[in-house]
Amino acid sequence: MKTRSDDLLEKHIETVDNQRLQEEELQTHVHIVFSLSEAGSLKVALSQLGKREESRVVAFNDWFSVGPITELRVITCLRSRHWRLFLF
Repeated sequence: MKTRSDDLLEKHIETVDNQRLQEEELQTHVHIVFSLSEAGSLKVALSQLGKREESRVVAFNDWFSVGPITELRVITCLRSRHWRLFLF
């Protein structure tokens, strides 16, 4: 049996999803950066230029210069990469 709070939660989720879809429809540019700091700085700059709503900023928070970056789905390879990053 649905409660009033369940209905409110569903309505809120639907509202948030619709808002996200509307925002995505406005986005015409994707900017890719390689740290969370760079992403934040780029978002601030885009906001100051009035271009934030039309831009999506994607951040890869990893050091791709420290390798290898292959076979990251295999747990032993992923652990090896983490160990290299720790030593770096």
